[in-house]
Amino acid sequence: MPRNPLTLETFSAGDSSAPVPWTTPSRLRIWQWLPRLRTTDRAAQLSNLGTWLGTRFDRTGSMDNLDRAVEVADMAVAATPQDHPDRAARLNNLGCILGMRFERTGSMEDLDRAVEVADMAVAATPQDHPDRAARLSNLGTWLGTRFER
Repeated sequence: MPRNPLTLETFSAGDSSAPVPWTTPSRLRIWQWLPRLRTTDRAAQLSNLGTWLGTRFDRTGSMDNLDRAVEVADMAVAATPQDHPDRAARLNNLGCILGMRFERTGSMEDLDRAVEVADMAVAATPQDHPDRAARLSNLGTWLGTRFER
């Protein structure tokens, strides 16, 4: 079996703001590899890809990147077992990406889902975990935003 090309470096290499559409061969190869990965590997790679797409959206403003970031982050959470130590982080990433899309589109569905997912991230984070405060802050941000609406 060929070496697994899916690493964070694959997605971070070069200028992520360069106009590389999703239809390019490199992106298609990424999608073709995903089904072959073990569940935990697949979840980690999806999480990395979702983060990369979110960063790319920040740089380019491309809604295609943001929509794909949500899709991929959702897949990462779905591929992560309930008791996996990285589940809370992946939920948090999904919540942040949904929040970014809400900020761009104003979709209350995205905001409501960001609140739901952020709440799940907090619930999955141990009390003494160093990232708990940041996850609580994210939840508070989305709850406050929803209240203002």
